[in-house]
Amino acid sequence: MDLSPLQGLASEKLLAALNKLTSEDGAQIKEALDELTHLTKRSDDVSDCLDVLLKAGLITHITSFLDPGAIDKYAGEASVRGFALEAITISMGEAVQLSACACLGELVWQRDTASEVRPVLLESGGLSAVAKLVAGTRSERVRLKALIIARRMLYEVGSAGSMDAAALQAVRDSGLVAYIVDLIPRVSDENDPTVTMDTLEGVCYLLQRMQVCLDPDQKDELGLSAQLKTAATHVTGLLRGGYTPDQPVKRRWLDVGLLAVRELCWDDSNKVVEPGLSCMAEAGAFEAIAAMLAPAAPRPSTTGDDADRPSRGGLAMLGKPVVDAACALLERLAAAPMGALPGMLTSQVPRLLHVVIARLVQQLDTAAAAAHEPEREGAALSALRKLLVIEGSEVVPQAAAEAAEAEGVPARLRAVALAGSAFGGPGEGM
Repeated sequence: MDLSPLQGLASEKLLAALNKLTSEDGAQIKEALDELTHLTKRSDDVSDCLDVLLKAGLITHITSFLDPGAIDKYAGEASVRGFALEAITISMGEAVQLSACACLGELVWQRDTASEVRPVLLESGGLSAVAKLVAGTRSERVRLKALIIARRMLYEVGSAGSMDAAALQAVRDSGLVAYIVDLIPRVSDENDPTVTMDTLEGVCYLLQRMQVCLDPDQKDELGLSAQLKTAATHVTGLLRGGYTPDQPVKRRWLDVGLLAVRELCWDDSNKVVEPGLSCMAEAGAFEAIAAMLAPAAPRPSTTGDDADRPSRGGLAMLGKPVVDAACALLERLAAAPMGALPGMLTSQVPRLLHVVIARLVQQLDTAAAAAHEPEREGAALSALRKLLVIEGSEVVPQAAAEAAEAEGVPARLRAVALAGSAFGGPGEGM
């Protein structure tokens, strides 16, 4: 970087930071990046001479720190704040990359710098550097920061989420969508702890925003449908592999799979997004969810203890958070407005609801036959509520109401209420 044009123009603090930025010492570079972030956020030092900084190659220089291999370049360690704001010690290379991500993220986010920085970052291959870092880093912290930068780069500040031609071109050239989709199956790799629930939430939210903000032609230009089909196949594999009767439950797989279905099929207002929903339906994700909640009957026990076998209490094995999340997704299908669902799902939803409701009714019957098992009964009632009642309301969608009536849910609920009264439970006031 040529800093001579900045002499007499930039503040002393900014010049000091820029001089450190050209050092070979990781600690100096990190300090410089942190100072640049602070000056961008808290002062006019950067914005007052931004055009000169850009001509001097500031963005290219900062982007150079994002090479995944650069994490091993700098010796030593650094103390940073962890996810819970606690002090942790990490390698200097990781610390430099975190600071570089934070600096770029601030430059492309602040209103007085974003309009000039974002085009330069897009045109100079910044998104490609970020995409490769997302895919190649061994640090979960760095990957999460990189995902934030990617999201900020795609949409102009104040644009209500629209993606312009420059961003669309950069996404296509960078291979960003393929890189992030390829992260999904890595959740199942026990030897790769860097792809976490938080990582996948960032990935899926980025894919969701593309579905919401792009018009059909732009989606076609990016090949978004093909990439989402791949994502849906990966997600369905996690759902099917996460729970098999008589096998240990892989809750991490199920948590990620259910989160991905939610984020890729509905936006923040619970409106269906496409092609995500169609891709999930074609991949069999909703069939997998129903099969998880209503698995096939287990093989007969050779020891005569069928009643106590864990597979008979499949919902208990899955755990209440997983069951409730799965039921909530099926409820969203039932509550979708007329015409919002693709044709194949429109015909599937009633059958899926019947299968799952029948399983939950069976759980209630089992609890009653076992002389009142409050834990099993409570789990079934909670799941029924998630399945039948629209989130945030007391409304039961027609499809869910019809399936519940056909499976005898009202009668079972009356029986539960009477049993609760008999046992001194909450049914006393009913």
